[in-house]
Amino acid sequence: MNDIEKAYRALAASIVLQAAKDYRHAVWKAMHRQDMKAAYVIKKLEKFLRSSWCFDLCDIDGERIIKTLRKECRYDSKRIPYAGK
Repeated sequence: MNDIEKAYRALAASIVLQAAKDYRHAVWKAMHRQDMKAAYVIKKLEKFLRSSWCFDLCDIDGERIIKTLRKECRYDSKRIPYAGK
């Protein structure tokens, strides 16, 4: 693997890691502050994590990532305000 490929892989990993970090933060805000904006961010991040682009970036099933993040965050859908479609 050459330097350019390494750089692209690092960038891809950074994109997915940032999405996970943003997801954790949004779940905390939605559950503790009943923040509707955070609930919307959760929906958008889950859409990204389930996308083929995310899979192309990290070769990990998005549902697996979401399941792991929800467990880590002690996600409780009853405490997250409804953000609509």
